[in-house]
Amino acid sequence: MKSQSVTLRASLLAAAVGLTCTPIFANDGTNDQERLENTEQRIQYLEQLMQDQNKTIATKQNKGENWSENLSFGGVIEVEGGVSDIDNAESTSDIVVATVELAAEAAISDQLSVNIVLLYEENESGIDVDVAEFRYQLDNSGWFVGAGQHYVPFGTYETSLVSAPLTLELGETSETTVTIGYEDDNVSAGFYVFNGTNKKNGSEKINNWGTNIAYSGDIVSFSAGYINDLADSDTIEGALGSNNVSNYVDGATASLIINAGDITLIAEQLSALNTFTSAPVSGDKPSARNLEINYAFHISGKPTTFAVAFQGTDEASALELPETKNLVGLSVEISDNLGLGFEISQEDDYNDVSTTSFVAQVAVSF
Repeated sequence: MKSQSVTLRASLLAAAVGLTCTPIFANDGTNDQERLENTEQRIQYLEQLMQDQNKTIATKQNKGENWSENLSFGGVIEVEGGVSDIDNAESTSDIVVATVELAAEAAISDQLSVNIVLLYEENESGIDVDVAEFRYQLDNSGWFVGAGQHYVPFGTYETSLVSAPLTLELGETSETTVTIGYEDDNVSAGFYVFNGTNKKNGSEKINNWGTNIAYSGDIVSFSAGYINDLADSDTIEGALGSNNVSNYVDGATASLIINAGDITLIAEQLSALNTFTSAPVSGDKPSARNLEINYAFHISGKPTTFAVAFQGTDEASALELPETKNLVGLSVEISDNLGLGFEISQEDDYNDVSTTSFVAQVAVSF
């Protein structure tokens, strides 16, 4: 904003020069003393105007009204091609735009920020507002208050593979929440409330909540989370025959990540804590797990990751999730903004029907 002050000051001085020069030499019958007094008054007026303008600019800066200078955009496009072979069925293949994300983040001030993400997935319901939230940092502490639509911090879902882990398939939850949390370099924690899609006995109230805590270190990272209704996850919510439920089903999750040089171990478990009473998952207590081992190396100087994962679920047949899923993948960072991923997987459903799939992915970020 300094350049605006300089420009404004130059304009005002130019105006002052114009006002001082023209009247002094005009032959209008006014004596020199009157002309001089009028000129001095105009200069004083212009100086006062310049001071007022500078104060206004400074006030706007202090209030963060130059937030547009801190506006950043980013995004990713993922195109996938794959082949699937199912027991006793004809194989299928396709090429799809798996993901298009466009994100905008504005640091409105040192304390206030806004995050918006638009999402498009081919064969889904067009362009959606995936995330729309703001966060207000309390002074210089790690405490913050946030509100808006986002994916609640229930599960970490870390992976180096193309496919999302089964823990995400079971537990990912998008809601509009109010959150109180704390973050520093290594520790984060939060408590959030929302009005879930499932209505307990038809009640339209803000009576859903969750909490999480996480530690992130150079070698070891871990997290734990709780939500008072796992049925609000995107997968379970979509499978329920009715969103009028008689009880909520508590959910819990825990994850552990160990970085040992070029090797990374990822372990995550996500489970319902009591049984469902709503069809089609009535009597079930679904859970999902993921164990993944990654090895980082280089191919022709390009950062490369080889990954092996062993995943599975329990009591999730009604949710059309596989009982077991084993995967092998390789990802290569061609450049800072271009990546290639390859994956082979085999999954078995609860009826012992096997599906073998191969997927190749091109991802471009900007």
